[in-house]
Amino acid sequence: MKTVHDSPDERAASATNGSASPQPPQSGYVLLTAAFNEEQYIEATIQSVVAQTAKPLAWVIVSDGSTDRTDSIIQHYCGLYNFISYLRVERGLEAHTPEYGAVASRKVNALSSGLQTLAHLPQTYLAVIDADVTIAPDFFVALLKKMESDDALGIGGGFIFNIIAGREVAAFTNPRNVGGAMQIFRRACWEQIGGYVPYAHEDTVALIMARMKGWRTQSFADLKVLHHKTATWHGRKRLKAKYKLGVFVYIMGDTVPWEILRCAKEIPQSPVILGSCLRLVGYCKGLVSEKKVLPQEVLKFARREQYQIMKRALHNTLHRCLMRTPTSSDESI
Repeated sequence: MKTVHDSPDERAASATNGSASPQPPQSGYVLLTAAFNEEQYIEATIQSVVAQTAKPLAWVIVSDGSTDRTDSIIQHYCGLYNFISYLRVERGLEAHTPEYGAVASRKVNALSSGLQTLAHLPQTYLAVIDADVTIAPDFFVALLKKMESDDALGIGGGFIFNIIAGREVAAFTNPRNVGGAMQIFRRACWEQIGGYVPYAHEDTVALIMARMKGWRTQSFADLKVLHHKTATWHGRKRLKAKYKLGVFVYIMGDTVPWEILRCAKEIPQSPVILGSCLRLVGYCKGLVSEKKVLPQEVLKFARREQYQIMKRALHNTLHRCLMRTPTSSDESI
């Protein structure tokens, strides 16, 4: 069952009544959000978006079967801002839910339902924002300028910081990648890659597929995305999460050398040593009994990217070692 307020088309047409700033269609963007039980955070997200100096042509917020106050909060703001629309999708209606990545699968299905209501709007860009993030008022103005200045930029975003105990902790700060908490797609790029796949790491797969199609992907250090809800596991739950992650990254196509290096890098992380070992065990389990889910061309491209990254890392490490300036201790050996 789905319920929806006024259509995004109607709302976009009347969005210049003071609730939204008029924008030329060629540089307009639409916004999608999937929300499940986000009553603690979604109001701050909505206030963050309505404060934007460049507001979306339309914003569809999809409640993915929420059982808390999420729906009523969305509906309240729908009554205040014409560009916001509410859609509810009930859980349990999916044709197939994967064993690994069920949460992401429901999120992608919810976003797909919302996107169907935006099909006729003349947007150049499609942005996806989580229901637990906040951004500065000039975020979209700055990001759209960057997208407009580079026709090859298919997916853009900002550096993502998790809010943990009131502190900003860097989470996704690799300029080459764009964290899934806030991604903006050039419409042509989105259509070429077919949107998100209904599996976990759907944001990463989108980046890989975009680069495979010849698009650039980039996040910008001067644009900050604050992620307020961070999943944390302790004890057995954390160990189980590490094991399942190992299984899943095999399913998604990570190579053996890449996974060994990732596990080695995670050795100092809690739980020290044991966590990385369980991840590797999970990967081996996947290697023995699981099937990869992505198309062969995508897997092939992803493997090539991983080997290129490892090759560059090895080259840079050797270069630093060879070019390292001798210290007094070196000279004494």
